[in-house]
Amino acid sequence: MERRCLFALAGFLSFVSAFGQPVRIDRLINAVEPAEKATCNPQTVGPCLLTFFADFGFHSQAPDEKVFDETLHEYVIRNGVAGWSQVRGRMNELYKCSGGQQNFDLCLPWQQSMTSFNMTREEALAWDVRFRTLEYQVGGGYDVLTHYWYCINEVDRHEGPFLEQCAKTFRDEQHNQPNQTCEHISEYLVCVQRPYAANCGSIVGAFACSYERIVYQVVYPECADHVAFHCQGAPSAAPELSQLANARSKNSS
Repeated sequence: MERRCLFALAGFLSFVSAFGQPVRIDRLINAVEPAEKATCNPQTVGPCLLTFFADFGFHSQAPDEKVFDETLHEYVIRNGVAGWSQVRGRMNELYKCSGGQQNFDLCLPWQQSMTSFNMTREEALAWDVRFRTLEYQVGGGYDVLTHYWYCINEVDRHEGPFLEQCAKTFRDEQHNQPNQTCEHISEYLVCVQRPYAANCGSIVGAFACSYERIVYQVVYPECADHVAFHCQGAPSAAPELSQLANARSKNSS
């Protein structure tokens, strides 16, 4: 799968493979929280997610992540900054319905979603990344994203081949030297940051770097320390690498 533009989902799915089936609506309505864990409350969050998805036109069942990603992409391309304002409002409603962002975030770690919502590993990873990056886009990165929206859009349109080459280089390096993942991620972040910084300014480059870093901190939490000092000058409130790594450690124990 080729790398998607910055304001949709990054191209990490090529590393966890494509997957196909929508999440059945009964998985979200009838999800059961394991008795030994008192973290995620799927019986509360599940119906809230269904309402959130319905706002994007998915009324009969929750979509698979790829379909939702494409729908979100088309929505913000069509509506621009106003569209992002609407997406931000819908996310805030999702938080409110879930009892606050903290309660919603308890359900995000992919290990948790596999249990709470009966997802496959690939499904859960994809949704973990999708909502982590979306939270950054409508949270700490929102002002930069919307202020520089048209420039970011132009970079995605005109620098697509360069950005895809960044992703291809990462894939090739992973294939040839799979034991140097953290170094490869560092190189990838520098590569992706370059065209946004050159065309839109250093803060946009840092925003793009931080967005992509969120993707890899979900998939490769063991690289958190290695890339912790990348993306200098990025808008705040991206999930801290150490926090996500610790969350994954707790959920896997």
